[in-house]
Formats: sequence, C-alpha cells, structure tokens
Amino acid sequence: MDNATFQAMYERATREGQAIRERGLYAIDARIEAGPDGDLIVIRYANGSEFRIPARLVQDVHDLSPEQLRHMTLGEPGNTLFWEEEGRDAYIPGLVSGCYGTRAWMQGLKEAAPA
Repeated sequence: MDNATFQAMYERATREGQAIRERGLYAIDARIEAGPDGDLIVIRYANGSEFRIPARLVQDVHDLSPEQLRHMTLGEPGNTLFWEEEGRDAYIPGLVSGCYGTRAWMQGLKEAAPA
C-alpha cells in the first residue's frame, strides 16, 4: 500500500470515528443482569440508549457461569467487552448488528429458533 492510499484510509477512518463519537454511538458502561431466561449482557451508550442480549446467544461466552460473566470489562474506546480471566472478548458493533459468532454458530442459532 502506498503512502497516499494509507493516508486516505486513515483520514476516512478518523472522520468515521469522529462521527460515531459525535452521535454518542459508543459504549460507556456494560453490565450483566439476571433475566428470565438467563443472564443478559447490557450495554449502555453515551447517547443514553441501551442494547441487551442474552449471554447464551454469544458464542464466546455462552458457556461461562454467571460468576464468570460478571467479571466483564469494557474496553476503550467503548467497542469491545472483555472477560480477561477467561481469555474471551466480544466486539460490540458485531453484537449490535446481529453477529453473535461464527457463520456455523449463527446457523446453529437459526436452526434452534422456534418456527
């Protein structure tokens, strides 16, 4: 990649990142809550909105105990969840877009879903 191409890509990424920050579309807090069907990962954004997902749907953490789930931390700049003791992580934009794991994992969720 030449320098001009790199510079153009860098500038575009910087603009997109700034737009995300201006709209408050980055996580400022994350926690685990007990839900009726198991633990929920709850992500709070700078703009005040929240995203909730059952932990059992997320491939990298579906098998963690409630105690292990609670050891989650939010990474900077607010786009990744970490379970450092377990060596696990989850990319928040992927979760929000409906991608909870590999293609095979997602196919398994689809097949297990009620018709």
